[in-house]
Amino acid sequence: GACALLYSIIDVLILPTRQWLRWSYYIAEDEIHLRHGVWFVKETVIPMVRIQHVDTKQGPFLRRYELS
Repeated sequence: GACALLYSIIDVLILPTRQWLRWSYYIAEDEIHLRHGVWFVKETVIPMVRIQHVDTKQGPFLRRYELS
């Protein structure tokens, strides 16, 4: 009962916000650094020579500020 309710609140309201706030990236000259995680932080380094394709998406709000 109470444990399930507490777990649901954490899983639906708190954890997604924390995950979003803990996600970051850094683009260097020859690699991209991705960092994410709430309990365990994982950092991934991707060399630029390994990147073959990049998708972008632009909606009405991003288009207004010329972002994608």
